[in-house]
Amino acid sequence: MAILTLLVIILLLILFKTAAGCDSIVTLNLTINPNQFNADFTVNQTLFTAPPFAAQFTNTTPNPSNYNFTWDFSDGTILQSNNASVFHQFLNNGLYDVTLIAENILTGCTDTMFKDDFIFCAGGTSCTHASTINQTGPITACLSDSIFLTCNTDPTFSYQWRLNGTYIPGAVDSIYYPTQSGNYSVLISQNGCPEVSNDISVTVAPTPNPPFITSSGSFVPCQASSVTLSVPNNFATYSWSSGGTSSSEVITSSGSYSVTVTNSGGCASTSLPFNVNASFVQPPDVCIVGVNPQANFNRVVWEHPNSTAIDSFYVYKETNQANIYQKIGGTAYNDTAVFDDVSSNPAVQAYSYKLSAVDSCGVESDLGDFHKTIHLTINQGIGSAWNLIWSGYEGFTYPSYNIYRGLSSNNMVLLTTIASNLNSYTDLTAPSGQLYYQIEVVSSYNCDPSKSFNTSRSNIVENGQSPSSVINKKINTVKVFPNPTNQNITISIENFNGNIQTEYYDLIGNRASNTNETTISLQDYARGIYLLKVAYGDKLQEVKVIKQ
Repeated sequence: MAILTLLVIILLLILFKTAAGCDSIVTLNLTINPNQFNADFTVNQTLFTAPPFAAQFTNTTPNPSNYNFTWDFSDGTILQSNNASVFHQFLNNGLYDVTLIAENILTGCTDTMFKDDFIFCAGGTSCTHASTINQTGPITACLSDSIFLTCNTDPTFSYQWRLNGTYIPGAVDSIYYPTQSGNYSVLISQNGCPEVSNDISVTVAPTPNPPFITSSGSFVPCQASSVTLSVPNNFATYSWSSGGTSSSEVITSSGSYSVTVTNSGGCASTSLPFNVNASFVQPPDVCIVGVNPQANFNRVVWEHPNSTAIDSFYVYKETNQANIYQKIGGTAYNDTAVFDDVSSNPAVQAYSYKLSAVDSCGVESDLGDFHKTIHLTINQGIGSAWNLIWSGYEGFTYPSYNIYRGLSSNNMVLLTTIASNLNSYTDLTAPSGQLYYQIEVVSSYNCDPSKSFNTSRSNIVENGQSPSSVINKKINTVKVFPNPTNQNITISIENFNGNIQTEYYDLIGNRASNTNETTISLQDYARGIYLLKVAYGDKLQEVKVIKQ
């Protein structure tokens, strides 16, 4: 049969504008080559009564000079030959497939002729091992799934996986990860004796491209309004993060929305998040976060914009699910733009925070960009050396880390400064005894209030123990009541009747007052959280006090 040469030429017109704003047309000529060459072959074999079983194969592909040929004899032998006839000897009993692959020299397109159970050999030695795929079929999966096939193993085995009877280049391990549909088998050789497993059918369905969300409509300040989010209406199912199940979703509040779609093959993909701001004020960004130097919790600081449109701010913290944030508190617009997360424990992990604003109509904005604290850990190196490892600060760029060391947590000095692309340091010359370490980054921008915040420090760690803060070591015997309060508090210390000394610190770290009284009036204090330090005997305890 003569080969029909098919040439398809497509004129593709692309219209675009030049830098000068003029229309321009590019014409592309696309040539599509067919990949059907009618590859074929015959065999002339002697009567197989004893090994070696000799067979002479004749390549009957038309116009053979146009192609490069590869033979697969299903006994572990792969032969590349453009000869009109090839000779091959089968050494063991078996039923062998034979495959001929023709590759067009000019275009690179291929055609395959596969003849199932083409050669039968009997009267010689049979293989003593089996070839078995462990999985059962048929298998249906998505391209994005990590599906795999395995077979029986032995140290003396060699493997060759095959797709539709044709060897898969490089697939010579006992495990294979299919990426396309077809019938898979594995040829296992032991001492030169080949055995081919039964086929297992695998259908690999394509994974849809992540859908692109578009929006229509707009929010009207201080009025009930909505926007509609949409993706193309050509998927089998839809699942919006807000609960909807159609190709479009009506949104009435701020948030980050996404949609997961599935195609007819049951394969899914998820869109990128689409942020919606229903408020007429812009989402505020965190300016800096870090450990409060007077307490064992994180402090969040942001800019205090000069605006009459903002009623209050909400603070959000990342939950135990990545990129999922939960509201943990808030402040009025007129309050200091600082929030202490009293539920945090910087000694345990790093924390990420975001902010939102509530406008004068009571509508909350979307969340702004996040900032993440530094978490420092320590372990002993060789000899007296100490290894410091930390997670990097996230939220602004900085050139360096400052590493502090001291004999107490209240008296640390700068040990060294290293580049910001490093996250570990070994103190090779550490002195003996109890040591304390802390990591610091410095921002090029000073944050509100009073432009006094530009550094973020990690938790403090001490050598020879788990990462902790000095506060965790103090004895919890001081009680303060009522707490929260709007007037007075009373301090009670179990089993202690001596003199006490108290100091108050506000959220910024400034000392508000000190006294030796056990009953203290907070009537003239602003609303917020205060840190009360109580010294009695040789002990010190810190208590968080909330003034309503």
